[in-house]
Amino acid sequence: MHGFDRYGFLWAGNSSSRCLGQNRVISTSRRQLAQAFRACVGILGLTRRRDPERLTAVSFSSSVAAILKNRQEARAPEQQASLLHANTRGSESYYMKGVPMLTHPLVERLRGLGLTAMADAFLEMQASAPAADLSREDWLGLLLDREATSRENKRLGRRLTQAKLRQSAVIEDTDFRTVRGLDRALFLQLGNCDWLRQSQNVIICGKTGTGKSWLACALGHKACREGFSVLYRRAPRLFAELATARGEGRLARLLTTLERTRLLIIDDWGPEPLTAEQRRDLLEIVDDRHEKGSLLVTSQIPVKRWHELVGDPTFGDAILDRVVHRAHRIDLTGPSLRKQRAVSNPADPEGSASGSGSDG
Repeated sequence: MHGFDRYGFLWAGNSSSRCLGQNRVISTSRRQLAQAFRACVGILGLTRRRDPERLTAVSFSSSVAAILKNRQEARAPEQQASLLHANTRGSESYYMKGVPMLTHPLVERLRGLGLTAMADAFLEMQASAPAADLSREDWLGLLLDREATSRENKRLGRRLTQAKLRQSAVIEDTDFRTVRGLDRALFLQLGNCDWLRQSQNVIICGKTGTGKSWLACALGHKACREGFSVLYRRAPRLFAELATARGEGRLARLLTTLERTRLLIIDDWGPEPLTAEQRRDLLEIVDDRHEKGSLLVTSQIPVKRWHELVGDPTFGDAILDRVVHRAHRIDLTGPSLRKQRAVSNPADPEGSASGSGSDG
């Protein structure tokens, strides 16, 4: 006996003809089996009276077979085949105790649980003929892989959006052929992100145009791919945001946000010395992150002159002691890469016009 037939024993009503008509209307008006089922069950529970004649009528009218038959009669002949979902594992795959199960309620249930990628993969595999040869375990594994990949891609997208990296750089595109003092082994080692796991720092120094910002963004992108939170800021803009936050009374909240970020990239530090406020703010940032987070600093000024940038011996010792001694250093040399990749000016056959390319 079908599910609807069993619920027919709960039938109650005052007029068998009215009950029979009502169920027929419900059976023919619902597009989905689940909707008709719930509607009929609701009517069946109105009273406790169980007249045998009404029971027989309702059991037939609200049965699965009757609902499917009514729905098929209302469809065009070429559309009837789509009612019982044609799945790749055969016509019996979606039958449970003789009752056909439609596919779209399952897909909607997956979407309702937040498994959107799994639902899409299910529909794609169902329409794929080669998937018919897969076992249940293979089906489940492929669906789970699709859902896990989709969620990881969404998380990566959020991390990249929050990082606000200046350039779209990845370490796989790093130019090691150009002679600029870039240690290939060291940079690839940094690409493993072990220095982030150990809360160490990276310092990239070099003249303008040697690729400091590009390398910093490439390492930041790799950190996002490894699951770390990243925030990129140019030094002037960072100090401007700190000053604004102090004036608006939200400096503590901003410092907390910076502290929770696993990798803070401070690009283009210098060449102007810090003010008294900026020295205090930088010390707070560095101290909050000591052995709990990582810093990546780029600058045109060599590390040996950073005390001059801080502008105070005491603050300089406190800041550099926490940054430099736990840092991997990359010192870039050579001419500007922008000049080498400059767009030739038709009026200047010697190509002396400066280009507008990136640091990378």
